[in-house]
This record gives sequence, C-alpha cells and structure tokens, in this order.
Amino acid sequence: MIQSKDIIFEIELAPREIFSYSWHIFIEKRGWIFSLLLLTILPSALVTRLLRDTGWYVQIPSNLFLLSLTLLGDIILISIAWNAISAGDNSNSSIIISSLRMLPFFLITRLIQGFLTGFMFLLIIPGVIYLIYWFFVPQVVVLKGLRFGQALAYSKTIVSGRWRKVFIYSLLFVPLALPGIVLNWLHFFTSHPFIAIIYEVAIFPIPAFYTILFTLLFLNMEATTLVEELEESKGILMRLRGE
Repeated sequence: MIQSKDIIFEIELAPREIFSYSWHIFIEKRGWIFSLLLLTILPSALVTRLLRDTGWYVQIPSNLFLLSLTLLGDIILISIAWNAISAGDNSNSSIIISSLRMLPFFLITRLIQGFLTGFMFLLIIPGVIYLIYWFFVPQVVVLKGLRFGQALAYSKTIVSGRWRKVFIYSLLFVPLALPGIVLNWLHFFTSHPFIAIIYEVAIFPIPAFYTILFTLLFLNMEATTLVEELEESKGILMRLRGE
C-alpha cells in the first residue's frame, strides 16, 4: 500500500508525484502484471502468428478476439490501480470476473471512441482536441460504470479547463515509449515467429505502466474537480446569503 494515498483525492498532484505513486503501484503489483502477460499478451502473440496467412473471414473475428484480450487487460489494470489507491479488498478472482462482465460495454465504447476520433482526425485539429477530451474514457467506463456517450461526456467534463495540462502530460511521458519504439522497429524488420513473442513480452510493461499512471491522473483530477465545484457552489451560496 502506498503511503499517504489519501493525497490523491485531496490536492492536484505534480507530474513527479503522479509518476512516483504509479511506479510504486506498478512494482507492488508486478505479480498481477506478470499474470496478465500470461493471460492476454502471450495468447495474442501466438494467435497472431498462427493466423497470419489466413483469409479475412478468419482474421476479422480473430482480430476482434485479440482486441478483446487487450482491452480485458486494460480493465484489470485500471481495477488494480483503483484497488491499490482505495485500499480495496477485492480478490484476484473477483477482479477478473467483474472485468469479464464489463468487457462488452468497454469494447463497444472504445470502438465508438475510436471511430469518432478517427473521423475527427480527418479535420486534424478537432481530432487532436477530442483525443485529449476523451483521454479518460477507459477509466470512466471501469470506475464510474458509464457507457457509450455518457463516458465520452464525463471524460470531457474532467478534462475541461485542463485540456492543455492533459496534453502536456501525454507529451511528458512520450520518452517512456522510446524502448517500445526501438523494439517495434526491430520487430518490423524480422518475420521470425519467436521475435513476435519476445516483442510482445518486452513491450507489455510500457502500456501497463501507462494505464496505471493515467488511472491515477484521472482519480486525482476527478477528485480535485469535485472539490473545485464544491468550493464554487459554497461561494455562490454565500453571495446569495449576502455573507
């Protein structure tokens, strides 16, 4: 359990603090992350290699299955981060069961988000703007239980007024992806089946850490947004009372 975890819900943290808390959770839950590797990433790599030369009628359902495995991993990682911060006592099995139940709605919402973002990217600037506004959609679906348009709208509410900050966050942590870029470059220039598996295994910790980090960022921004709204409401009430 991380120390002074309540601070996540009290004040808006600096990037260094968000990074530190996220890294602590990542190390603390490394057993979970290794389990996810066996549950999602290795099967994905094996299926991808086995079905590489098959027809579209096989590849389309298999790709949907692989996408579902990846998203299942995201749901579990978000749940793990929340469990660590909130001092939850959810067991491993309960997290997996609840994640499986949530997967269909999570999948559909992410597909809607991807379609809308891709459409807006045709206009370039709106695509970038809404990519940041909808940055926390995965966290909203998992932690708030909202779906489809409601999840998009809630994420936009949290980011509103902080768009530039969230955008800078996304840029600040780009260097963390450099090892993945190098591995992807090596993977691109080889067709050896074992290289694909090694690539998937080596790259997995990077998006896993990102998911935990941005979950903490969401929790911190949501909590401080509610505090700000409460203070604003108190101010309005005091003015109405003439205090």
